[in-house]
Amino acid sequence: MLGEGVEQDMIGALKWFIVAARKGNQAANVYAGNVAKFMSREMRLEARSKALKWQQEFDKRTGAAKKP
Repeated sequence: MLGEGVEQDMIGALKWFIVAARKGNQAANVYAGNVAKFMSREMRLEARSKALKWQQEFDKRTGAAKKP
C-alpha cells in the first residue's frame, strides 16, 4: 500500500490540491473536497493560507504574477 511508514499530512495534502485546483486541475478540486471532509475548519484554513503563501512566493520567484 502506498504511504506506509510515513506520517499523514492532511494540511500539506490539501495545500497542494488547492494549488493544483487553482491552476485548473479538475481532479485536484475533487480531491481537495474529499480531503477537506476529514479536517477541522482550522486545518482547512491553515491549508488555504499555506497554499496562498506558497503561490505568492512562487509567483514572486518566477515572475508569474507580472505576466498577462
